[in-house]
Amino acid sequence: MLHPGLGGWGIGFQVGGTTQTQPWFAHKGADVGCNCYMVAYDSGDGVVIMTNGMGQIEYEILRSVSRVHGWPDFKPASPIHYHE
Repeated sequence: MLHPGLGGWGIGFQVGGTTQTQPWFAHKGADVGCNCYMVAYDSGDGVVIMTNGMGQIEYEILRSVSRVHGWPDFKPASPIHYHE
C-alpha cells in the first residue's frame, strides 16, 4: 500500500521522501465544515491535523510541526520574520 506508484501515490496514500530523507506517507480527508491531514514517517514520527474550517490551514500547521521537530520535509519555503 505504501510503495510509490503513478504520481507518487500508493494504494490510498500519498508517499514521498527520497534517499536523502526519510520515507513518509500521507492522507487527506474532508467533510462539510472540516479538513484533516495525516503525515507519518516510517520511523514512527507523525502528525494528525484536524480543523473545523475549509481553508488550507492544515498545511501551515504541518509546516510548523515539521520545523519544530526538525523533519527533513514540509518546511516553510522561507523563514518567517516578524517586525515590531
